[in-house]
Amino acid sequence: MQPTKEQIQWFWEQCGWEWFEVTQKWSQLASSHWSGPNNEYTLALPPIDLNNLFKYAVPVLLEKIGKYELLVLVNNAICNAVNAHLYGQEGIPDHLFWAIYKAFGGKE
Repeated sequence: MQPTKEQIQWFWEQCGWEWFEVTQKWSQLASSHWSGPNNEYTLALPPIDLNNLFKYAVPVLLEKIGKYELLVLVNNAICNAVNAHLYGQEGIPDHLFWAIYKAFGGKE
């Protein structure tokens, strides 16, 4: 199952990403961008891949649920991904995304 645009946005907001619109006083032009937790600025949210999940989501979740619970969650997501892969389904990033999404309190 692919996440919706709203689910992806909510997920990254839980990881510290914020949407900013800045209007210059001297012009009518607006500058809109995402601001990340590491003082990063971008026009689009990061893609859902293992690098970004471990860079942004795992540290936030670690603070929220602790080491042991995080290890169990990641282990279960990887086991589910390997099992799904054997049956030709989606991979590790998808399973890890949904596991973290649910741990953040998101609804499918």
